[in-house]
Amino acid sequence: MAHPGGRPTIYSEEMVDKVCGAIASHSLGYERLSNLYDYLPCEATIQNWIAKYPEFLGRYLQAKRVQSHLLLDKTISIANGNEDEEDTLIKINRDKLKIDTYKFNAVRLNPKDYGERKENNIGDDAKSLLQTVIDKL
Repeated sequence: MAHPGGRPTIYSEEMVDKVCGAIASHSLGYERLSNLYDYLPCEATIQNWIAKYPEFLGRYLQAKRVQSHLLLDKTISIANGNEDEEDTLIKINRDKLKIDTYKFNAVRLNPKDYGERKENNIGDDAKSLLQTVIDKL
């Protein structure tokens, strides 16, 4: 059954495969993807599925992790630029904004791979504390 816009609203493994496949193979946001591919359900349907079907949430999050790699790949392409184009200040600033946006989203979608690494300096702190105690003896 479809809603008035003609997009499918019935949850099925086939539709999950299509949705997650589209997400994992594009760097576009879901709204633009659903406009690009008529067979994809609307964003509200996806949000309902996330709340209603735990197995969909797992597949959706995996697709988003894969998408994060595409976003980082896009930053490399943008940074390498097009040698045929002139680098104007406007183009440079636009490219910097694109790169920052893609990086932000990649970190947000996949913090395990792309998030900031937090150093654990407990060992150094313990050594320092031990040295202080030894010095006072």
